[in-house]
Amino acid sequence: MLIQAGTHIALPVSLSEKSRGVRRELDVLPLHMIAFETEPGDGCEEANFGLCQYPSEVSQPEFGKRQTKLQGWLWHSFCKTHYASDPRCGGLPNFLRCHLGVVALLDEAHKLGVLGAVSDEGEFWATRNLARLTKEIGEQSAMLAGFLGVLKDAMGHAPGGAGAVEAPIAAYPNFEHLEAEGERLLPEQLKTMLKALARSNLPRDDAP
Repeated sequence: MLIQAGTHIALPVSLSEKSRGVRRELDVLPLHMIAFETEPGDGCEEANFGLCQYPSEVSQPEFGKRQTKLQGWLWHSFCKTHYASDPRCGGLPNFLRCHLGVVALLDEAHKLGVLGAVSDEGEFWATRNLARLTKEIGEQSAMLAGFLGVLKDAMGHAPGGAGAVEAPIAAYPNFEHLEAEGERLLPEQLKTMLKALARSNLPRDDAP
């Protein structure tokens, strides 16, 4: 929660650096914070809610004093509910309880007039469509498993071998079923790209 309470401001970059995608940021810590942490359920990340006040000005040795333009009480946070759908945690019912619980807290923040914007990959915040949310979480799990399966196959055939590819979705008891469904859903273009990446000579973590 304390890590999420921090924010940052952009620092100047030269035109040549900007063309190369270089970014510089300066961390800004809050002066005051009112916040609390919730645990929606098994497999779900903590959901943190709060408000912070930040300094209007910060100093950096190379760039001197910088205006933060951070006014009033602010907060931004995130909570990944996806892995609450792990069958070992209770599957879909557990995921729905977690996801809808987080949304219910956001609804209360909205009623209080302190909520800015919400980004919900399942689009439940905007649609309130349970059927759509259920379909979305199923397809996301399958796509993750399918992507992981194709990536592992591709890297396994890479020149010189490759290290193990790991992801939480691989621990799902029904991973093989999800993988088969996900490979059916994955675009052929993505599969081709992964295979091409595996054949490339890009440096690898296990390279001498």
